[in-house]
Amino acid sequence: MGDSRALAGKGPAVLLHLSDLHFGRTGDETQSALRKAVLGSLARQVLAQPPDWRATIVCVSGDIGWAGREADYHDAEGWLSEFLLKLGLAPEQLVVCPGNHDIDREKAKRRCRPPNVKEADDALSVPIDLSHAEPFREYEAFCQRMGMPLLHIGDSASYLVGIRDLGGARLLVCNSWPG
Repeated sequence: MGDSRALAGKGPAVLLHLSDLHFGRTGDETQSALRKAVLGSLARQVLAQPPDWRATIVCVSGDIGWAGREADYHDAEGWLSEFLLKLGLAPEQLVVCPGNHDIDREKAKRRCRPPNVKEADDALSVPIDLSHAEPFREYEAFCQRMGMPLLHIGDSASYLVGIRDLGGARLLVCNSWPG
């Protein structure tokens, strides 16, 4: 099970904030090797911190994937699961926020953009219309497979926008994306 020190009120929550991991980005062999080295170095540096600086919550804001495709998130699942395990954290201690690279652009480009601010506000109001969530299907499936709790806002629950109370911190997850 995960590190419960911050969750049980024993010391402050320590948040590790990562962004723009871009799993699934393809490139040549050199770029792939460099990416693997950078992620390995990041993990080693985080794990080398003294116990009172050891992360109790990991937040990843935006761009977990590269193109909102299933393969992006399988790569992310592998790395994040191993990283959480080494930190001694449970999936419940991972909070993610979608970014513009977490949307399947092929699905998104078929959607009409709202013609004015009022219609944009209506379209993006909570609860999120399922048609707006569709381009995030693989991102949401990733969140579900990782075992992350849903975010809540009002009477709505989703993996796209909402609040998580965790380790004495209230985290509001929201991001803008092309709709």
